[in-house]
Amino acid sequence: MNNPIAGQKFKYFTFLWALVIYFEHFLNIHSFSTLIGQINILSILMIFRWSGVSLILFWASSLVYLFWGIRITHSHTFYIFLITFNVVVMLLFSIFNISDINRRREDIFKKIAPMIRLYVVGIYFFSFLAKINADFLNPEFSCASIMITFLQKNHPLLFGFSWEKLVMICATLAFEGSLPVLFIFKSTRPWAFCFGIMYHFLLGILSRIGPLPGFAKSIFSLLMLVLFFSFLDDAVFGYIASWVQKTKTALKRIVPTVFIRHLVITSSIYLPLCFTYFYAPQKFIYWKYVLLTIYAFIGFVYISGILRSHPYASKNTNDDRSLKKYFFPHPIYQISMGVLLLLNSLGPYLGIKTNTSLTMFSNLRTLGPQPNHYIFPSSMVIFKQDLVKIINSDNPIFRKYINNHFLLTAFEFRRIANQINGNFYVKCLYKGKVVTLSKTNGGHSDHPLLKPVSWAAQQLIDFGDVDELEHCRCEA
Repeated sequence: MNNPIAGQKFKYFTFLWALVIYFEHFLNIHSFSTLIGQINILSILMIFRWSGVSLILFWASSLVYLFWGIRITHSHTFYIFLITFNVVVMLLFSIFNISDINRRREDIFKKIAPMIRLYVVGIYFFSFLAKINADFLNPEFSCASIMITFLQKNHPLLFGFSWEKLVMICATLAFEGSLPVLFIFKSTRPWAFCFGIMYHFLLGILSRIGPLPGFAKSIFSLLMLVLFFSFLDDAVFGYIASWVQKTKTALKRIVPTVFIRHLVITSSIYLPLCFTYFYAPQKFIYWKYVLLTIYAFIGFVYISGILRSHPYASKNTNDDRSLKKYFFPHPIYQISMGVLLLLNSLGPYLGIKTNTSLTMFSNLRTLGPQPNHYIFPSSMVIFKQDLVKIINSDNPIFRKYINNHFLLTAFEFRRIANQINGNFYVKCLYKGKVVTLSKTNGGHSDHPLLKPVSWAAQQLIDFGDVDELEHCRCEA
């Protein structure tokens, strides 16, 4: 039986996703991504008509931008790419019959929603798992201690007691460990919405004002709030959709001309970006408050919809399905996406990668002589990664590793060496031996550390620096 609400959900989800892509584009502004990003911004205008052409243009251009326009270095960017790829695959089944895509939108959201729900549960679970390590549980070094220290300096109700750090550590673990369970069961899902919205609003406030890593943390919070959309019950969504329709009707009365309405929308997208990027000296402060406003608005709409739609807690609604159908997608290619999620999240414990694997702000260290995870010891790492200590170099990228306590994996060393266009030399400690490598006039030493890295590997694999001190400090 057709469910028109599912088709409407895909419309709203696409618009929310356009917001995520828009801010991700702003975070990664440079020449090529700017060109591709403009297509995404323009497509937001087209999405308001919800035609098959505009949907395909938006999702396809988003995929091109994410994979070719930027290097995936943050966890949220990886999952934005993964979900975008999945939707594009679904749209490709309709590309030869664009006139029929309006009917197929219902099927598209039905098939991608279980995958998104599974990702939400997986993201929180693996974030919780990464924090089960000796240094996150140590109040002196924990990332949670850094956050509470920031609050202690700026909040009059916190007095700087050492036990407050321990409370913050326990609260972080309790939240990230319990939220997946709360989202799984329908009766506790409203609580998951409330806790998740408050947590990500707080995370947005705590993110550092100015530097890019803080802004990236804000984008992650926006991503999670948008992914929460996949859990909305039909009754809740019906309330939200009716509220949006009333707003659109009122707007049509005020601005009856379609062209002028679209012009206003386009201006509201372009002008703030142009002003803050080219003129505002502290543009990220401005956009941080824009993001916090969006968090608060999305949270208000979600929670008000839950409160107004009492059937959400009932077991007789259309969205009441078995957990298997609710979380585990049926098509084989979506099952492969679930496997990819699992492999990516287990990357640090298998030795595949350490960045973009939901290990942010966890103090996790699985490589090197002093791994700190309680459940996954270093003996379980299947793909052993050799480490490189830089002794001397004439290249500024390598020089920053001289006389500090960070080591490079052999993979990251190869990535850096292959990206350097000019001549360079580097003296380093590799496999217990001191080696000197150089690149002159386009030629280089015949050594495994100078072997090229494939373009796909550079996009999908990323290792963080390995701290060789006894305790692993907090890194983004």
